[in-house]
Amino acid sequence: MDRENRNSISYLPTLSWYIAVAKFVEEGLQADSLVNNMREAIVDIPFNVKRQLRLERIYDELQPVAPQVLKKSKSTIFNSISNN
Repeated sequence: MDRENRNSISYLPTLSWYIAVAKFVEEGLQADSLVNNMREAIVDIPFNVKRQLRLERIYDELQPVAPQVLKKSKSTIFNSISNN
């Protein structure tokens, strides 16, 4: 379902990111896997400034849940965004 919605103009990987962070916290997912999962969720999605800002707000909401990993990984995750 999430993959089908990726083509929607309003799509953001909110659920994918929440699930990835939950697995990191609850199941002991490796930090590298968390970052990779979050990056993969945004690959090939066209971003404009507004969409990127919305995505960054979601990221900021998740940061307190896994602060050590997410504080140092923000640039790694967001460097795959292509602004249109």
